Amino acid sequence: MVSKQELVRMLVEALSFEEVTIIARLEAFLRETRDSDMDETIKIEIDKKIGHMLVESVEHSKALTETVKKVMSSEQDEY
Repeated sequence: MVSKQELVRMLVEALSFEEVTIIARLEAFLRETRDSDMDETIKIEIDKKIGHMLVESVEHSKALTETVKKVMSSEQDEY
């Protein structure tokens, strides 16, 4: 069991990692790939896969945000 405060801290840390680290790195990688002189076929494949990863990361962020909201509004003190 963890306290409500500890759970919120862990969720916010995960949310921050997802939004600040993962999404930012994927976007930077995508920009660098698009600007490179790499073969266009490879660029398209990378764009598709990284684009999918970005969509999934945004969905993870939304899920984490909703979980934080639920925990914060809950009367429960331990989880």
